[in-house]
Amino acid sequence: MAWSSRSRSSWLVAVAGALASLAGCSTTDSTTDTPAVYGPPSLALTRVGGLEASGLSTVVDAPLDDACGLSVVVVATNFALRPPVACFGYPQCGQLWVDAGSEATRVVSAGSAVSLPLGAPGTYTVTASLHLDGALDVALDAAGKQLTATVQVVTRPACGGFADAGGDVEAEASLDAGDGG
Repeated sequence: MAWSSRSRSSWLVAVAGALASLAGCSTTDSTTDTPAVYGPPSLALTRVGGLEASGLSTVVDAPLDDACGLSVVVVATNFALRPPVACFGYPQCGQLWVDAGSEATRVVSAGSAVSLPLGAPGTYTVTASLHLDGALDVALDAAGKQLTATVQVVTRPACGGFADAGGDVEAEASLDAGDGG
């Protein structure tokens, strides 16, 4: 039986697609759409308050949003972030927990970006950690160390209804100068 160039092309495309799916570091289970992740997991804080945080121990002058929330972005490598009970028993799959030193500020997320509800400007220790699906304990890396990342954050002195005292003084000075008196 002779193959037409069209059927030969279709066959080559199918084979190339199958080989490409085998070459990656992760695959997807077609019944659950949950990735099977391979390799040692890691976690890094990359941005805090919109500022670069990679490799830093302290971030100064981090801006807060209007609700006094602090944006935090992490990179979780070889760890699938999914909503609770959506990992279907896969290893290296779970949720991101981020807090600023108290349960009141804790956010649990299936994404890599969160907004921490700080409530007021100040100095905070922000900790991000990876947790296996539904687990209270922190997930471990290949060396048996907890998958956590921490950074000290000093926020800008203004958010929402909180005003920077320096800004108020400058505003009052400009008003005084403008009244001629």
